[in-house]
Amino acid sequence: MEKQDEEWWPNRDSWPDYEPRYGNVALALALLIIEGTVITIPGGDSIGPRLAVNCNDLFYWGTSDCEPLTACYGSKDESEFWGLYHMVRTISNGSDVWCCLRRGMRPQTPIEKQWRESGLWPDELEALEPRDPKDCG
Repeated sequence: MEKQDEEWWPNRDSWPDYEPRYGNVALALALLIIEGTVITIPGGDSIGPRLAVNCNDLFYWGTSDCEPLTACYGSKDESEFWGLYHMVRTISNGSDVWCCLRRGMRPQTPIEKQWRESGLWPDELEALEPRDPKDCG
């Protein structure tokens, strides 16, 4: 994998283009963790740490927020995980778009405006109900 400038982590465009069910889940997960996309959250008393996708300030300003990543390593349906991996690998705001689609909610109005102006607004988000600007903190 190609390294990014002086940094030690690889560029997203050099991440492996894995086929679901045949990819190296451990390496893909490590790349998502290194990137800061996937985080661990407490799982409660009887459950160890769980995985989640960081979406701080995406839906509301000043919030610590995440979207649980429920299907991952060893799961019967790893399509959720591979969908996230490929979105992050190919789209600069891929983890945020993934969170919007998973939650069924557009980002707060200023972020939507910024994405539209910069050409980062994906067609998939058009199907989601527009946000009330007053609801975006």
